[in-house]
Order: sequence, then C-alpha cells, then structure tokens
Amino acid sequence: MIPPKVIMTEGEERTPRYLYIDPGETYGYAGFNGIGEVVSFGQFHYNVDVTTINNLITPEIIFVGIEDYRNYSSHQQKKWSRNQTSKNIGKIETVCELKGVPYALLMSGNKTTGYLMLGLQPPSNHSISHQYDAAAHGANHLTIHGIRDPMLNIPEGER
Repeated sequence: MIPPKVIMTEGEERTPRYLYIDPGETYGYAGFNGIGEVVSFGQFHYNVDVTTINNLITPEIIFVGIEDYRNYSSHQQKKWSRNQTSKNIGKIETVCELKGVPYALLMSGNKTTGYLMLGLQPPSNHSISHQYDAAAHGANHLTIHGIRDPMLNIPEGER
C-alpha cells in the first residue's frame, strides 16, 4: 500500500499524518508530518486495551505502517508463547479498518535503511528499541514513496 500524499498547510508542522507502529512486548510508534519529519514517538506495553491504539490513530492520520511479524516453520516457537505480536498486529489492523485508515505491513529488515536515513543507530537497550524501530520504518517507507526527502536528516557536510 502506498501512503497518500498530503499538502501540508501552515500550522500543521507538528501534526502527525502518517503513523508507523512496531508491535512486540511493547508497541513502539512514530508520527510523521506531511513532509516526513518525525513529530512524535513513544511506546507502551502490549497489555493496554485497544483504546490506546484507537487514540493513536487520530482523525488526522491518513496512513498507518505496521512492522510485520512471521512465524517461520524453521524456528521453533517457545512452548509458553501466546504469539502476542501477531495478536497486537490484529488489534492495529482492526482499528484501522474500523476507522477507514489504509495500512500496510512492512518487512522488518527495511528499518536498517531507515536508521541510516535518520542518522541514528539502533539502541542497544531492547526495552526502548520499538519506538526507534517505528521511526526507522517510517523514514524508509515515506522516502521510498517520495513523501520524505532522503537528505532530510543528513548534515549539509555529509551529503
């Protein structure tokens, strides 16, 4: 799914229009304005109710990107695993569908390029990594689709 383009009007510089979510034990999220600048990000624990997701997808949000998760047959699942990440993705998809907001599932490997575009390194502390991963997904996806300038966070001397 290609995110729709918007024309950003004066005063909308801090308004998230695109939302990227990295679900797991915590949900990480990053909101981007109409030209692909990160304007909000954070994370919360997965066991919150669906209202928190509903509140993130405000009327201004026109697209949601979700990091995909796959159970591969070559990897044995832990006996106690309840497959929580897949359930979290289902919650996000349901809220998007109920609100009529288009969404796409994004391959997890694409965030590597997004980190480069943001001029960041993935955090070594996994407990805070989902919010940064969401921002990296957004930077990569919005750049690929021509919404974000690929040089947006690159210092002038490094271009």
